[in-house]
Amino acid sequence: MNIRSLSFVLIALLVAGCSPATISGGTSAQQNLDQRAFFDDFPTPLFAAAGQACNGPGDLLVQEARGRLRCEVLPDPPAAAALILGYDGTIEDLPTYVIAFDTEPSETGYIVRNEAYIRVPQLDGGEVRIKTPDRRRARDIRKIFTAAGGTILPP
Repeated sequence: MNIRSLSFVLIALLVAGCSPATISGGTSAQQNLDQRAFFDDFPTPLFAAAGQACNGPGDLLVQEARGRLRCEVLPDPPAAAALILGYDGTIEDLPTYVIAFDTEPSETGYIVRNEAYIRVPQLDGGEVRIKTPDRRRARDIRKIFTAAGGTILPP
């Protein structure tokens, strides 16, 4: 799968993550929701595709370092209002859907971890991170990792 194809899959994943159905799953923060994959070489195609996919109105691409990237997407106004009211958020800093990729070198290659959550900034300056089980998102991330040349690692 080339960068263009990966970009389309990531765009679909971002759009799917923006649906109100994603936030209706509750507030359980389960550690095993993160996806991990091993890459022999640095996964340049994965990061290029993720960067291309995070380019919609209101999307914010944050690349803190090489191999560390996150896309923050603003929810639609009704979903944002529900998140602010439901989780004691603030209107000064709106909630966002976040899809993040973080790379760490290993002895034989690279391990990339994907994390997806809803970030709700709080009045006191902190934030609440909401992770919800989403089998479709987990399946899509596994497909993206394997298409980019990765081998899925157990949680």
